[in-house]
Amino acid sequence: MRTKESEIRTAWLGSGSMTTIESLLEANKGGRFKNVKPALLVADRTGSRVEELAGRFDMPWLLIPVKDFKKDGKLDFDAWSAEVAKKFVERGIDYFGMHGLLSLLKVGIPGLNQHNGPTDPERGHDYGGYMMYGQRVVASRLAFSYIYDDDFWTESVVHNVEPEYDTGTHITTARFDYDRPTLPGPITMHTLFKDPKGIQYLKDQTELVWKGEDKVGGGALLGLEHQNVVHAYEILDEVGIDGLPRTVRPEPLTPLEARPLLAQIKPRVINLYAKRKAA
Repeated sequence: MRTKESEIRTAWLGSGSMTTIESLLEANKGGRFKNVKPALLVADRTGSRVEELAGRFDMPWLLIPVKDFKKDGKLDFDAWSAEVAKKFVERGIDYFGMHGLLSLLKVGIPGLNQHNGPTDPERGHDYGGYMMYGQRVVASRLAFSYIYDDDFWTESVVHNVEPEYDTGTHITTARFDYDRPTLPGPITMHTLFKDPKGIQYLKDQTELVWKGEDKVGGGALLGLEHQNVVHAYEILDEVGIDGLPRTVRPEPLTPLEARPLLAQIKPRVINLYAKRKAA
């Protein structure tokens, strides 16, 4: 339960490696937060690092597998969210953060989400949405800029949570610039999604931008994302829940004439990174 009026009891949720949550726990251990109190770690599937991190940082934790909540043969995010919400009430949670969480969460209290590519609240035509996570986000942005021959940058976004994926207003963003492609041009949809050399180039550049040459992300987008998320909680720590920024872009992210191109790229990238079942 709350021990002082300014304390913000916070739950952090993830699905896999939980490297951002690890960065947050390290930041908290180092005294970066005064009012934000990490109070619970939650994982939505087995195979995550939730138990390891909870043990290292002496944190309460829960595994609430989303696969256990189904309706008509499909994942029932509403039922899963109701179970999570119940646990939040039991533990006096005021706020939550989704950090690599793949499930759609609706719990009736405010929270934030991180996204590793640009979003455009209130307009769409961006790099968020259902099935857009991890390499898919980075590859979509790279493919768009390579074919459009402009906008050679991406960004880490931390946004307020809304009922649909990646639609919330921004709390903080951090820009990451990358190089123009070295493939001989002009680069087309065929180059990146049909030509084996182009496909491999896109995948290689995606890993380089996202995690860097050392594959751990320190000097690449992933490292910047960790820093940006910590900064978002520093903002929360200073201004409280009601004072958080709710920023939208002054100009559309994707020009009108380029929106059909982006609409073609995203499903192709999702397919490119689809998990293949062995025969």
